[in-house]
Amino acid sequence: MLQAPARFEKVEAELAFVRGQVPSAGWGGGPIVVVLSRDAAPGEAHAIDFQILYQPGSYWFYAEPGSYQLAAYEHLESHPKFNYAVGEPAVLHGDGRSITLGPGARLEEQDLGERFSKRVRLGPRFDVSADNPGTRLDPAWQKLGEVIALDDPRISLEAGHKGLVSADEFIEERATGLFFLEAYDPAKVPVLFVHGLGGAPIQFQAILENLDRQRVQPWLLVYPSIVPVGIVSGILNDLMNVLQEIYRFPRAHVVGHSLGGLVARAYINEYGENSPRSYLANFVSIDTPWGGHAGAGMFPGLPTAGETGSGDAPLRSDPTTDRRASGYVSLVDLAVGSGFLETLFDTPLPPGVAHHLVFGYGGSAAALAPGDGTVTLESQLRMEAQREASSQRGFAASHMGVLESPELIRYLGEVLAASPAR
Repeated sequence: MLQAPARFEKVEAELAFVRGQVPSAGWGGGPIVVVLSRDAAPGEAHAIDFQILYQPGSYWFYAEPGSYQLAAYEHLESHPKFNYAVGEPAVLHGDGRSITLGPGARLEEQDLGERFSKRVRLGPRFDVSADNPGTRLDPAWQKLGEVIALDDPRISLEAGHKGLVSADEFIEERATGLFFLEAYDPAKVPVLFVHGLGGAPIQFQAILENLDRQRVQPWLLVYPSIVPVGIVSGILNDLMNVLQEIYRFPRAHVVGHSLGGLVARAYINEYGENSPRSYLANFVSIDTPWGGHAGAGMFPGLPTAGETGSGDAPLRSDPTTDRRASGYVSLVDLAVGSGFLETLFDTPLPPGVAHHLVFGYGGSAAALAPGDGTVTLESQLRMEAQREASSQRGFAASHMGVLESPELIRYLGEVLAASPAR
């Protein structure tokens, strides 16, 4: 049985949250890069975090305490990648005045300005280039696309366990990232793998070792699985937006196991609403608790849906409204009837995305509750998930054993092979 998770109240108390609006006036239709740049002493690098938006709207950041400046610019297609270039329409928050973010602070309505203008000139402190000595990217961006091996400790089960029971330590170590198993190859289709609760990418090892690596290239998401699903899906959307801007890959697939299927589905919702380019082809969910898990509210001290989380922050399960306002943990999202689950299918799958629903019925506890021994069939086969599925396939395997099933590996290969590379 899983241990009761250590909530990340320490992280919430130590980090600040800032959010505001990006203006629409003066915007020409290109991708918008929003940059949070921390003030630095002379000779030191500015620590920066950034997001890419495809239309004016809300930006949001979590940040360590300190003094910061905020800016945004429209990336012009004629400029390589997405670094700022003089002449790109830009906006600077408060005409360059710094804002102070204290521990646990929540700064709302930090709107960036009234309009984009080519007359605004941003300094080098807003340069998001990884090789700029004047800035230091957030670790998630520094590691983005790093090529690793399957024995890397960051994708181990030990790391995955830490992401469930020791979220404070996991986040403090900045272990979240999206890793490659080989250098990007434009001739191969990316396949993104998203692990489940307390899990890690290494659990996909049997699948990864049997992929047709002449056709596809695996990408591995690492995240602390106790963090609310809406936060993780938002971060994943940011990471995929940046990779799309860098590589312009024409097609990709996503595979999610258990909770990872919920993360992937929430990410697809954001992709469908915000991405101007259609690249996702197949979504394979494996033993996903679409209807929730009855045990999600059984952990001592864990709030249930509708209660209040840490401090006075209300529990929120809608990733489209305030995906980084936490005060709760992922198990609240997993509770039967949670707000997150109730609204997950309100956004239909984007055109061109095929959902392949995999369910398990061979768990040791199947006699008591039909299913894979961890997730019931009733939850895996929630009607809304069945209605949107292009295909459904069941396997007589346990919740974790299915990931080593030769039948599943063969089926997954067939799904990926049936989709053209371009």
